[in-house]
Amino acid sequence: MKKLFFIFLSFFIFQQLEAQKIYAWWDCGVKAGYGLTGFLNSNLTKDDNYSYHLNTGYGLGAKFGMYFGLRNGITFDFMYSKSKQAFDYAIPGNAENEHSISWNNYDLALLYRNQSNGAYVELGPMYSLVKKVSNSDSNDGGENKDVANFYNKNYWSGVFGVGGYIAGTETFTLMLGLRLGYALTDFVSDEGKKLNYPTPKQTSLTAKDSKTNPAFVQLVMEGNFALGYYGKTSCSKRAHLFGF
Repeated sequence: MKKLFFIFLSFFIFQQLEAQKIYAWWDCGVKAGYGLTGFLNSNLTKDDNYSYHLNTGYGLGAKFGMYFGLRNGITFDFMYSKSKQAFDYAIPGNAENEHSISWNNYDLALLYRNQSNGAYVELGPMYSLVKKVSNSDSNDGGENKDVANFYNKNYWSGVFGVGGYIAGTETFTLMLGLRLGYALTDFVSDEGKKLNYPTPKQTSLTAKDSKTNPAFVQLVMEGNFALGYYGKTSCSKRAHLFGF
């Protein structure tokens, strides 16, 4: 038990509590992510005239975690994220053009997390509030234009992540992980589909029944601060709240 407590309660916290029974504990932290972002659209991936770019984006935010026992817990993340998807496309008789879409979100994720031997696995839903969407097209002057009215105000994603401990002190741990997300609902609104978004200049390549699903694969750095725990000592019959 001392070994598990050493790993999961900030790795150096309260080694003298070997004889205690821990029912629940809490932490909070800050997070930063960076990696590949973009979206998948069935029409574009099947069309040989389109060539996807690999684009990057980032996320910054905070986390609160509540854990039951030493291994299982639930975490809540609030993140501000910025994503992009660009691609080259060819129009017969014209030079190759570039089209890009950028969007900013507030992302709210509620994840189950299992921690064991200094590593973690997480899984759960994420709700994204779309704050800004813009696009540019070299066939239309290349200027960024606000196109948020043609995209949904929110969408749901599934999130999966793995990671582990890399450094820490008595009340602080630093963790590094890999997180994947994929939207389960359509990014483009019904009004946007009528105007052939996400590629409004290429009307022959889009269809109303196509879906645009944002996705990302990012490295996530997480700094956690221990808050406290609920448990009891071997000489006590009642559980109490303890601070770190």
